[in-house]
Amino acid sequence: MTEKNDIQEQESEEVSGREALDVNGIMNLAGSILNKDDDSIDLSSMMMMAANLLKDDGLLGNLGFAQASDALVEDEQQNSELEWLSRQLHDLTHQNIELKEELVAIKEQISETKEAIAQLVEASKKRWWQLK
Repeated sequence: MTEKNDIQEQESEEVSGREALDVNGIMNLAGSILNKDDDSIDLSSMMMMAANLLKDDGLLGNLGFAQASDALVEDEQQNSELEWLSRQLHDLTHQNIELKEELVAIKEQISETKEAIAQLVEASKKRWWQLK
């Protein structure tokens, strides 16, 4: 039993930083789910171990689950970007419509101003007694 512990310690020393914590954490959690008699499993400890495994991103990454969650986050980001772009396009379309309406109104004002200027030019060609 002592040799087994020595081997586990040597293996855990070889594993660097974060991985060492992961291995030791898993070993501790796995050991805690067995009761003292090693014949029955403590369900609450097993649930705690599962919760700890799900909380730890490093462990999820080692198991391949992090990639799936990263893909979901990436999809959500793309969807939110698409929604934002859609709203921006909608707003720009409405602004474009408003600007076109303003342009039509300005063109009408210019046309009316040209007519008024033409009438003033005609009136200035006539003498004051002929204005009626």
